[in-house]
Amino acid sequence: MAQVLEPLVSAGENGVEVTCPDHQVRRMHPIVAAYVADFPEQCLVACCMENRCPKCTVKHDSCGDMRVSAPRKRETTMENLRLHSQGEMSSDHFESELGLRAIYSPFWTALPHNDIFLCMTPDILHQLHKGVFKDHLVSWCTKIIGEDELDAHHQNYTTQTWLYMAMSELPYLSYVSGARSQCRAMLGNSILALS
Repeated sequence: MAQVLEPLVSAGENGVEVTCPDHQVRRMHPIVAAYVADFPEQCLVACCMENRCPKCTVKHDSCGDMRVSAPRKRETTMENLRLHSQGEMSSDHFESELGLRAIYSPFWTALPHNDIFLCMTPDILHQLHKGVFKDHLVSWCTKIIGEDELDAHHQNYTTQTWLYMAMSELPYLSYVSGARSQCRAMLGNSILALS
């Protein structure tokens, strides 16, 4: 990534002349505004453990709390990486307390006017689909109607002719993976059971 983003270093520091829509030439300083990646890669880029948030300093056991944690800061992270690499910080404190990973030369250190932690975009697959749906919604439905009842509704899914008709009328559903279809079926049947 450092090689890919290398042209942004000098352009960010010195600026580049760009002709704007009003035909005026202006000096721009391009930056990385968004870093789109899945959650494991975000953690790797943020130099944090995968059980931590790549954007803030919340501890693993406090992730569900409604408190707002301090955001990760570029300078603080770089200082902690430096202290650990020089042996001035114990690995236990570095990993357990701070939740950091020993990546001593992250690609984003040379980028001017940039805070990589502010560039992270939401990971829809891991944070929304898996996080909300699989981890919470399915467990709530299981708690409400029980695992056996949920399984019975899921097995009943294949006998519902109206669902087959609905799926055949919506061609985009053919691109949905089996696991997602099963999750949606479980949720739909659970909601039907609760109503």
